[in-house]
Amino acid sequence: MQKAAVKTFKDAVLKLFSRSLKPKSIDGKWYDLEGTLGNGRVAVVLKMHKSAVRSNIVMKLLDEMDEANKNEDNGFSHLIIISSSGFFETVYDYLDNHAIKNLLLYSIDQNLKLTESYSFAKGRNIQNGIEKTKSDMIDVSIKKKTKKAKLINIGVFTSKGGVGKTTTVVQLAGELKPEIIIDLDAHQGIAIINGRRPVEQRWDVRAGLDKAALIKLLKAAGDHLVLIDCGGFDSELVRIAIAAADLIIAPSNDEITEQIGLVRFNQVLSEISQAAGEPIQAHVLMTRTNPSRKNFSAISDELTSLPHLTMMTSKLSRRTDWANQMESGLGVTERTATRSSAAGMEAKALAEEVRSKLAMIPN
Repeated sequence: MQKAAVKTFKDAVLKLFSRSLKPKSIDGKWYDLEGTLGNGRVAVVLKMHKSAVRSNIVMKLLDEMDEANKNEDNGFSHLIIISSSGFFETVYDYLDNHAIKNLLLYSIDQNLKLTESYSFAKGRNIQNGIEKTKSDMIDVSIKKKTKKAKLINIGVFTSKGGVGKTTTVVQLAGELKPEIIIDLDAHQGIAIINGRRPVEQRWDVRAGLDKAALIKLLKAAGDHLVLIDCGGFDSELVRIAIAAADLIIAPSNDEITEQIGLVRFNQVLSEISQAAGEPIQAHVLMTRTNPSRKNFSAISDELTSLPHLTMMTSKLSRRTDWANQMESGLGVTERTATRSSAAGMEAKALAEEVRSKLAMIPN
């Protein structure tokens, strides 16, 4: 490859792609860029990966670069890895934990458009391209001032509705009897459903909160059980609620769109964990699935690469009782006719699993 007079890594990579390289011609090949960072050379790996790059691949490439440097007088100063399908979150965790300074990651789309995913100086970039200030997104002091309260956050970032989030909230509320329900969903579905309940059985639902009101409410929760209906989107309020929660439940199913949503959610949890200074993990609840299905290996396998997510034992299958009882604003366990039904048994099993997880949280 000819020497390239460039000023930055991005300039170097853009220079490389200006040679009209096609995806099929760059798979698995190494290219040296001369003249980058003074007299140093940069090793560039261009890959059209079928799946996101795993941390073991990155470690292998770093080892190969180190080995090459032992055998050459003019070794590589940096390594750039470019992937068409992104990188697993474990890659970023590894780079952060080991303070890898001689590596840059880029994502590339089908039009060969590059997006910088990681550099030691900048850290990782959020996929939507918006670098949110951690101090603005997380009020970590909430976590320290709500030790007696039990905060359950229900929600997952997904591109569409219908994942069973509202059903999950209603069933848990009917069985756990929370003192307060916070409705952060833009549609305020829980607030609407609450209006259908008998007056004497209505919940204390707080909706339409701004940042200041949410923080004040969470700090004043005392020893109450608080259930938070987290909207299926990324926002400042959602991140605050997640940082404060003792237990996070992520309703999902086995559709590919929901699996993509979980990958995005895992990334957000990683960012919140870093800001809060402690690992945060959400529990994936399978919802709206075939009642006879017991094996969810596809999503279980996916979760092995998502360190901030784990699978729950209980599930809420696709059943008519959920919608029928929702008309009255009641959970299936609040009605004698459905409390012992298949839906009722699933709701009680979920509530029992939640109680068990909450009991393990130190006061």
